[in-house]
Amino acid sequence: MLQEVIELQNRAILNIIKQFEVKDNIVFKSPTGSGKTYMIASVMDKILDQNEDIIFLVSSLSKSELAEQNYHKFNEYIYKGIFKNINPYLISSDSTEGGIFIPVDYNVYVLPRDLYKKKSKLKDEKYLERFLENIIKVKNKKIFFVKDECHIATNNLDELSDKYFTKILNCSATPKLKKNQKCDVEIKEFEAVNTRLIKRVEYNDEDIDLEKILIKFKEIKRKYEDAIKDKNFGKSVNPCLIIQISNKEKADEEVENIKKKLNKTEFQNLQWMLIVDDNKKCMSNNIINKLPVIKWKDEAKKDKSTIDIIIFKMVITEGWDIPRACMLYQVRNSKSEQLDEQVIGRIRRNPKLLNFEELSKENQELLSTAYVWGIRNTKNNETIEVKLIGNTQSNEIQQELKLKTTCLKRLEKIKNFNISNFLEKFSPPVVPNNIFELYKDYAKAPLEIKELCDLYSKDYSSWFKFTNNFSEIIKESKNRSCNYSENMEITTDENNNEIKFSLPLISYYITTENQKEIDNWIWERTDKKEDFSFDSEAEKEWCEILINFISKESKDRNKRVIKDIIIKNLFKEEKKYLLGKNYLQNSNIKYEYYLYGIHSSYPDFVMKDWLNRIHLFETKSLNKSNKIYFDENEYNEKINALKECYKHSSRLTGYYFYIPIKKGKEWVIFQYFNGIESILTKEEFKNFIINGF
Repeated sequence: MLQEVIELQNRAILNIIKQFEVKDNIVFKSPTGSGKTYMIASVMDKILDQNEDIIFLVSSLSKSELAEQNYHKFNEYIYKGIFKNINPYLISSDSTEGGIFIPVDYNVYVLPRDLYKKKSKLKDEKYLERFLENIIKVKNKKIFFVKDECHIATNNLDELSDKYFTKILNCSATPKLKKNQKCDVEIKEFEAVNTRLIKRVEYNDEDIDLEKILIKFKEIKRKYEDAIKDKNFGKSVNPCLIIQISNKEKADEEVENIKKKLNKTEFQNLQWMLIVDDNKKCMSNNIINKLPVIKWKDEAKKDKSTIDIIIFKMVITEGWDIPRACMLYQVRNSKSEQLDEQVIGRIRRNPKLLNFEELSKENQELLSTAYVWGIRNTKNNETIEVKLIGNTQSNEIQQELKLKTTCLKRLEKIKNFNISNFLEKFSPPVVPNNIFELYKDYAKAPLEIKELCDLYSKDYSSWFKFTNNFSEIIKESKNRSCNYSENMEITTDENNNEIKFSLPLISYYITTENQKEIDNWIWERTDKKEDFSFDSEAEKEWCEILINFISKESKDRNKRVIKDIIIKNLFKEEKKYLLGKNYLQNSNIKYEYYLYGIHSSYPDFVMKDWLNRIHLFETKSLNKSNKIYFDENEYNEKINALKECYKHSSRLTGYYFYIPIKKGKEWVIFQYFNGIESILTKEEFKNFIINGF
């Protein structure tokens, strides 16, 4: 999934830059935990790479030390060699005697929002304005204003916009939009969840009982402790429950009630801390209480922190990253969907994103789920659990739909390739590259190349030898991986036996506006409702085309199209048709392809026809109505890569693969079978499915 995460973030980054070309004021929406700070830094770095005459002013919240946190993050990216063009400076407090000096030889300035307010030197004595005028009139540079957490008003800074700022980028998970206003660039929640960039949220609307929550937390804690047995899990992660209490008069009473519960025998082993704005009122039963309160937050956010429960008011609503946090209990009623979303965002980060694909399915599910009590899900985007119809133990649909998948051989496993011999061909560079430049190349490299680097590098010398030849290794990997005829194979187990995968018994999806009622395919919602969501309008329409085959059959029983099976239970027998969405969560039905690294394609739909043939569909659309920016070159590269993948996969598996592409009101359907491509109209496709040829 890591490659999909990178693609998702890069797409947003490039779209922001493209929007800057046509607009002066841009709104960027991205879920909390999706790497917004990284994406902001990347946008700035790419723009500065092309134009040195631009200065960025990044406004961040003063509370939660978010501005300082962003500043340190920017420096961390520089230190790791990820970005080379940004040079940040933190505008600090104006409490010093005399004037305020802001140097002009940086290109990114991080400003805590509340430093620029009435009765501050920065505003009232016009130190910031003079600095901005100096940048524009003396340095002849343009200023781009980045409003981080833009849902929080920046009225004072907004007054400067027309006079000083050429472009404005508004960033938030919950931006305030005017009536009929849409975000210019957006990473949607379902996209972030599907790539495992953030966790899905399981809302618990039943009567809230803190003891039941604590029992559930201890259960999750045991699962995290067991997860370390997974050799790929790496360092342990201690999960965390965060409890949000009221801001005012009820807070003390709520804290006392929570402490009473925690003092019960069965919960006394849980370590907790209360952190509020007043340091004197902060308390803990953990050894952390021997440290100054100012250090508590830093200690608590570490993956191995022994703090199990964090009790807080508003102090971590924004800006405090705790990837290990996975549960939230909100005692207070914020009466604000924006605030609720911000605090939920604290528990949605994935603590094992970098090696997520290497984990067991059980541990992937564990790390991909966040639990919430006390906040009702009022959004359209909710998590829906679905299950395969039929028996749990020996599921009829799983027996019918057993599919082969394909994968690409990794470079180290390709016949006649040896990385040591390959590197011997290259002489050491006359001037060795800087270690930071090499690390930047490493960070950008495809996952499979990183893995090969880690496998090969036994010491510093071998690491340098590998990283100094990144470009040649990546080129060789591309040349060999793209040779599907030789390097694509059926997925096998450790004994080299072919594996057939079925759809998972349980899966999930995030609701969208594209919904359709379906009652006769392979899935049912656990809440028994019959409307299902689709990622796009095109995907929904293609599902309707497939479902219509069932409708035709119902009118003419002698005209079989999609294979049906009878599901028996205690009460009745039901006819269900072997057609369904290949929901990403828990699915193993995927086919690897190469595009600047190895990726996995999860076809949108799986279908078995009356001749027992397997059909797999990956729906696309050329329509731009719902796309802010459409990169035709990027789109064509992706489609061409999928075509090659499906062509060779069809040869190896014997399945029919399709890429239906909607353009305007018409469909162009690319069909692949036995390694041969056919291009069909919608009517030709229908005739093929109905008639069997």
